[in-house]
Amino acid sequence: MPYSRITEIYQDPRHPVSAHLRSALLRELDDDAAAELASFIDPARTQGPFPGIQLRHLGGALDRPPARPHAAGTRGAAFLLWMRLPAPPGRAEAARAAADEVLDRLRRWDTGALLPGFMFDHDATPDAVRRAWSEADHRRLSALKARYDPDRLFRVNHNIAPAAS
Repeated sequence: MPYSRITEIYQDPRHPVSAHLRSALLRELDDDAAAELASFIDPARTQGPFPGIQLRHLGGALDRPPARPHAAGTRGAAFLLWMRLPAPPGRAEAARAAADEVLDRLRRWDTGALLPGFMFDHDATPDAVRRAWSEADHRRLSALKARYDPDRLFRVNHNIAPAAS
């Protein structure tokens, strides 16, 4: 497949679109969680379909202790719940509300942590950024930030503040 057709793999749009993106790390997917998740694909729901909900199985190499320290990992979560909900003009608030409903109803399985590669605009708060790393990893990254970027040149991201000297 030529790279120019890569969007066809997941039938992604070929051009920019407005979407609301959210994610959560789930401890498990027992029968109750699966039923809760399946309830969102009921065509009778007045809120409409949820075409952009994915569930990705985690574990494996991401959970193995690294030979050299790094900050990637699932922190023991079994699944990543990832949502991409269409949010065209006039529907952005409905997309946010729909994503909030999914997360609220799956809260008892949510670890409360975030996966750095699946953090979005609303995850830029210091509290949300801290949830993406273990306490030890966050301290190490904050120390590295203080050493290599104390003036915060790289700050338009899910920013980790430099450690105080």
